[in-house]
Amino acid sequence: MNISEGHFAAELITKKGRVFKFDDISCLIEFKKENPDKEAKSHYVHYYPGNNELIPAETAHYIKGGTLRSPMAGNIAAFKTEAEVSEHVQKLNAEKTEWSALFKD
Repeated sequence: MNISEGHFAAELITKKGRVFKFDDISCLIEFKKENPDKEAKSHYVHYYPGNNELIPAETAHYIKGGTLRSPMAGNIAAFKTEAEVSEHVQKLNAEKTEWSALFKD
């Protein structure tokens, strides 16, 4: 998949070494829900304020909604720290969320 806006990109690497790239974190989540047989070795999400930097999805901190506008309308952004989340929650009128909570929507 072509990545249309890198700040929202995500990547999944399977245990067999296959790499799946997504232009929206929500697309990765939907892919995992629809393909439970694809065992993941690792998940990465783009560090929202960064430039072409992926971080481990499970340890990232997330915001959702507000004025965020991602390519596939998932409107989720990932950060390295809680402090960055707090800053962007205010700035983007978004809400804080967690990796595990993203799979419950």
